Amino acid sequence: MEAEQSFKKAGERLRNAIYLLGQFPILREAKLLASAARSVFEAADSEMTAVLLREKELKRMPIFPENFEVKLELFKNWAAKRNLSQKHSEFLREMKEAMSQTRNYSPDFVKKAISAGKAFAEDVSSSLKGETNDA
Repeated sequence: MEAEQSFKKAGERLRNAIYLLGQFPILREAKLLASAARSVFEAADSEMTAVLLREKELKRMPIFPENFEVKLELFKNWAAKRNLSQKHSEFLREMKEAMSQTRNYSPDFVKKAISAGKAFAEDVSSSLKGETNDA
């Protein structure tokens, strides 16, 4: 049940980022881009957490701490077992680093982040659906 909530949160965050990016040409406010980038990171983090929570619910993973680095390592292992691209782990790490730095984000950076976030969500979703069909 926790996993479903985390998946929903991820979708909401990604939609929020898309909306904020759409408002930028109208308002020309740099804070919108920073908020959009933050939303993309939060969406990706929620997606990663949802995967790990689902594995925990299925008793394939022990309890894990609420620590980004630990979750990222667990996610990398999960993705490797399913032959998912390591680009998603790299995307998560890059977004985490970008969020830790105070900087102005360009519209192109946010667009690329949203695109990568969508691809991340689609690949994870496909992997989970394939897992359900195999069971």
